[in-house]
Amino acid sequence: MFNLFNFIKHKNNKILTEQIVKPHNYLTTFNWINYLPNPDTILQKYNNNFSVYYDMLNDDHLHACVTRRKMGVKCMEYRIVKTNETTDNVYKLINKAITNLNNNNCRIKDIISASLNPIFFGFSVFEVIWEYVDGFILPKQIIEKPQDNFLFDINNNLIYNNNSINISANNYKYKFILLQNEATFNNPYGVKALSKCFWNITLKKGGLKFWSVFVEKYGMPFILAKQPRSVSDIDSINLLNKLDDMVQDAIAVIPDDSSVEFKDAKNGYSGDIYEKFINAQNNAISKAILTNVFSTEYQSKGGYSTARAGFESERMLAQEDKDYPEQLFNTLFKFITLLNFGTSNAPVFKLFEEDEAKKEFAERDNYLSKHIKFNKQYFHRVYNIPLNEFDVL
Repeated sequence: MFNLFNFIKHKNNKILTEQIVKPHNYLTTFNWINYLPNPDTILQKYNNNFSVYYDMLNDDHLHACVTRRKMGVKCMEYRIVKTNETTDNVYKLINKAITNLNNNNCRIKDIISASLNPIFFGFSVFEVIWEYVDGFILPKQIIEKPQDNFLFDINNNLIYNNNSINISANNYKYKFILLQNEATFNNPYGVKALSKCFWNITLKKGGLKFWSVFVEKYGMPFILAKQPRSVSDIDSINLLNKLDDMVQDAIAVIPDDSSVEFKDAKNGYSGDIYEKFINAQNNAISKAILTNVFSTEYQSKGGYSTARAGFESERMLAQEDKDYPEQLFNTLFKFITLLNFGTSNAPVFKLFEEDEAKKEFAERDNYLSKHIKFNKQYFHRVYNIPLNEFDVL
């Protein structure tokens, strides 16, 4: 009785049921221009040009870390799983849509790879290109568009930079899919892992420059010439020029009362400073992308258990990262069913590690074997067992 009275009392209390603090109801300069600026301080210095982050990927260590993080998801197997509400017609159409994408050179693995970019760039926007196939409207391509083309308004809605196109209108309802990485109330642009690597890449470039100068200066033996004290300055300069030519041609003609010696720079400890500096930047990049430093570079300290911990950390990351491609494809599947059947009861796109997927297959097959009999081709295809190594009981 008290709960009913309490419900009637607070039913019309809009203060409880509505959001009070909103991005557009407090005074800021940007409320006048109707969009939220990207809070990334690095992009602000580069006029919101994401090319600064794309250029960073030319660094070999950063590229290796990004590739390794993506491979944790790309090596998984995918399945399209029927739900209780999914009809056979819907399920067949979704599988046909996947085939249609592959037929148009839009590979599933490439889409999965692109769907992981929000981890590094904060957010990604995908445009779906549709076509009519056998009386159905199916996706022909899914294309990731440059982040520079998009902003967010004061209500955290996605805006296309072209003012003549309002992508929030109903006729664009099935055209764009937005993926965000840890987007918040104040930052719909998401968290960018690459922003954590900007200064390390910048410092690394400076360190490599000075290191190359050091190697050029001290990596080659010194040429030491000795002359009598009575030699004039002009003769000394002439001998210096001849030695300079010797560096290029390995040939020199010197007076018989002069001598030339080659001195090696045996003490290379000063050069280790640059190497340690570069390694420190690489380790910081590994932490920012992979949360560990043991899977991309050999470390002098630590053993098998430490490396194992690093790989386990990456495996946990992959389990989290797979949410991005699953969200992308599940949104696409809903678009397909809504456009063709007017319902959102679509099957689900799921990613599995190979062993995990086979375990689930085995549990399912164990149950189904009570009702149906599988042939050798089925076991060969699902479990990858050579045909000549087993027989069906």
